[in-house]
Amino acid sequence: MIVLHRIEAAPGEERVKGMGDWIVEVHEWLRGELRTLRGQVDNVVEGAATTTTRPQPDLAQQLRTHCLSFCTALRRHHVGEDVAVFPPIAEQFPALAPAVAQLAERHKVVAQLQDSIQALVEGFVPGESDPVELRAELERLAGELESHFDFEEQAVVTAHNATAPAPQYG
Repeated sequence: MIVLHRIEAAPGEERVKGMGDWIVEVHEWLRGELRTLRGQVDNVVEGAATTTTRPQPDLAQQLRTHCLSFCTALRRHHVGEDVAVFPPIAEQFPALAPAVAQLAERHKVVAQLQDSIQALVEGFVPGESDPVELRAELERLAGELESHFDFEEQAVVTAHNATAPAPQYG
């Protein structure tokens, strides 16, 4: 049995948000960015389906820029978890070590999916490339990410909240 204890605030202070709550907030931001990216791909697909002329180059460039930003943020998030967040959880709560190991393996799968999506987006040529293929790959990535975020939130958020405060920015 794993016993978790709430991190209490200093006297006169509000409760410190736990690391787990912060991770959920980061996941929500990443989910929002993914929704935006999916919407941009939908716009490209709809544009390609309704016209034989080349879609606006700025739309394709905007898609590339957002994809790169999203992939970079997700990669940094996962590296941070693998290096600084998960090891202390596995050490303090040995029963969670298998879940932490599974999360680290999922990060590798997500990184491979990201590389595939990034290559498709960077190689996308309006009027020549198949935007439906791009959307299919993005949907596959989105499904994997949602599953990963859900699993992580169920597996380790409570332990994170019990052991570490959220980072303070600002």
